[in-house]
Amino acid sequence: MTDGKYTIEPDNDPPDRNLDFLEAREINDVEARVSSIQFTEDTKGRIKPNGERPAPSTPKVRVDFETEKTSFSSDFVFDPLVSDDLNEDDNRFTSLVSSAYVEWECFNDIIGSSVKLRSPYNTTRVLIQNPLSSHNYNVLSQFEPTYFYNEGLSEFFVKVFVNWVKNRSYGRAEISDFEVRRGERVKVYFKLKSSDVFTSTFKIQRNESNSDTDRFGMFNRREPKNRIYDFWDLCEDALGFIPGDSEYDRIIGEEVPVFYRAKWMVKK
Repeated sequence: MTDGKYTIEPDNDPPDRNLDFLEAREINDVEARVSSIQFTEDTKGRIKPNGERPAPSTPKVRVDFETEKTSFSSDFVFDPLVSDDLNEDDNRFTSLVSSAYVEWECFNDIIGSSVKLRSPYNTTRVLIQNPLSSHNYNVLSQFEPTYFYNEGLSEFFVKVFVNWVKNRSYGRAEISDFEVRRGERVKVYFKLKSSDVFTSTFKIQRNESNSDTDRFGMFNRREPKNRIYDFWDLCEDALGFIPGDSEYDRIIGEEVPVFYRAKWMVKK
């Protein structure tokens, strides 16, 4: 077919062209609106409401974005629940919040907020462009999770986050119950500030022939050094003394310091 200037050859097949340049181009300054936030399926299936997770796993949040032309998702490491030795190239959820200029006391306002994203050369990965420093999210300890519930914001995600901050800020847990197992170990239940519960198991250490034992046949907690922290140490830290056989349940209702490292643990 000729139009007087160009000769056009009809062809039903697409042109045979090299489209690699599309993948090799770095994309910057993409303004995207946050439309949804929730834990990834892998994280949601493994994390507990009190924030505990299997140590080797990295908790991640799936964030849905919208632009004028399209919608897409990207995963962000939920950095409050992991150590500070993250790779600098990792997408951090707290950086997303600050880059969207949302304060933590109103962090549910991130739904509908915009953030600029980029995609490096030879990858489809989406990163925050020039991420800002993370804000201090400890302010969330002053609120209840329901305060932040919002369409597009997963209630389970909010509950885990806010309660974890509340528990960490308080830094103590109440002994709510215990079970003696075969006379060798004691499983102790601890209630956190948010009312979530975690458990720890402690050994009952006995050595009748050791001259450093007390009248109950228990090790003196400070001799020898580097000894395993046991149930009697817990009793002494909670009560100030080691109870007699009929007084074990006196530790119920007492509080002890706790800290978080993938799971909640008693400070020894």
